[in-house]
Amino acid sequence: FTMVGVIGGNAVCQRILGDLGFDIWDSITRWVRVINPSALESLLGREEPSNVRSLEETLVSQGALTHPKPTGGRSTTLRVVDWSEDAAFRWDQAWKERIAPCIVGTWRDAEYLRWRYLEHPRFDYVLRLAEDSSSGALRGLLVYRIEAVRDRLEKVIRVVEFLCDEAAGSLLSSLLIEEGDA
Repeated sequence: FTMVGVIGGNAVCQRILGDLGFDIWDSITRWVRVINPSALESLLGREEPSNVRSLEETLVSQGALTHPKPTGGRSTTLRVVDWSEDAAFRWDQAWKERIAPCIVGTWRDAEYLRWRYLEHPRFDYVLRLAEDSSSGALRGLLVYRIEAVRDRLEKVIRVVEFLCDEAAGSLLSSLLIEEGDA
């Protein structure tokens, strides 16, 4: 892997990752994808129409409003499926066989995902999976929640899990953008 991200990594975690050859950074900038420039301008307190146009032109010139599309041969067989008990069983297989052996971090089997996200006492999380429709294999997991900004109409999509191969990542990120457009 080129990067491993950890929230609240303690000294033991940092030592392990350091021993594996990773550079340790105390913090990284959050990744932000603007979906609605007008809502961003409003959220930032810039409500003049010229600012919205200027922001949108800047974002377009930087390619920040380009919607990713699934690419490559096999990716055309990918589809998004909702979390279900059948999907949970298949996720455990994918997690144990393909994903967990490649990462260092929290064990994200179905039991953990249920406890951490589906049974969360305060937040409503959405769990989506990328499935190869030709084989039924799960190739990615996306967990997010729609977060209302206090005393505002704007909302933010907060992504908390994004585990997948490249083609599944393209599909799941497109889903996020569609959710933001809705």
